[in-house]
Order: sequence, then structure tokens, then C-alpha cells
Amino acid sequence: MSSISIQAFNGQFGLTSSELRTSLTNFVTVVLGLLSLVALFTLMIGAIRWAVSGSNEEFKDQAQAMISGSIISQIIIILAWAIIVFVVSTVQPS
Repeated sequence: MSSISIQAFNGQFGLTSSELRTSLTNFVTVVLGLLSLVALFTLMIGAIRWAVSGSNEEFKDQAQAMISGSIISQIIIILAWAIIVFVVSTVQPS
């Protein structure tokens, strides 16, 4: 099984290392942005469910679980973005 190198990938598509790094960083940033929007949408749905649950404790518990899950997801997304920015900024081009 042969390994795929960055140089072979760059040569095939005509990209330099910095262009490939920029393209991958932009792609990951867009994906994390979309995931962040999903987490925000989930937070809003959970807040609405909590507001309309009235005195039904089961619905309140489900809404609170949804809210806490979306907040935890948002924290994970922000940390993933920070790690990616740190790694990309510290890796030197070869």
C-alpha cells in the first residue's frame, strides 16, 4: 500500500503547500461554521421547547438536555477551531 504525500497531491492539482494549507483551513472553517449554526439552531429550539413546556417536567427536562447539549457542542466547536488555527499557524511549510 503506497502512502499519499502532500507533494504528490500538490503536483496533481497544481497547488503549492501554502495554497493547500489555506484551502484545507478554509474548508474546515466553513464546516465548523455550519456546525456552529446547527448548534445555535438546536439551542433556539431547546429554548422554545422550554418556554412552552409549561408545568410538564418531562418536556422541561428534554429541553434542558437539548440546551446543555447545544452549549457543549458549541464549546467543542470553538475549541476545535482554536486547535486548528494554532496548528496551522505553528506548522512551518516544508
